[in-house]
Amino acid sequence: MVRLSMRAGRRRWTIGRALLSVVMLTAAGCARDPLAPSIVVFGSYFPAWLLCAGLGIVTTVVARLILVHAGIDEHLPAPLLVYLSLALTTSIVYWFLAFGGAPH
Repeated sequence: MVRLSMRAGRRRWTIGRALLSVVMLTAAGCARDPLAPSIVVFGSYFPAWLLCAGLGIVTTVVARLILVHAGIDEHLPAPLLVYLSLALTTSIVYWFLAFGGAPH
């Protein structure tokens, strides 16, 4: 009987430590930096990453139109994956060009 309660106690301790670790890692992702990159748009602050993502999507749409016009679009092996990768890559390129480094 004593062994069963010790195992249950250890199990609770392990689960508790795992949950605490998850909460701490989640909270570590929250930045308290007041100098987060933002752009003033019509008097209110606009997150810079959202602008870079929007530019990446617009660039991908233009690239898709060019590929469709050239007849290359129909030969892509996985178009969704290709365009998603292109949008992500161009968004990161815009971020590096605008802010000169990795996001904090």
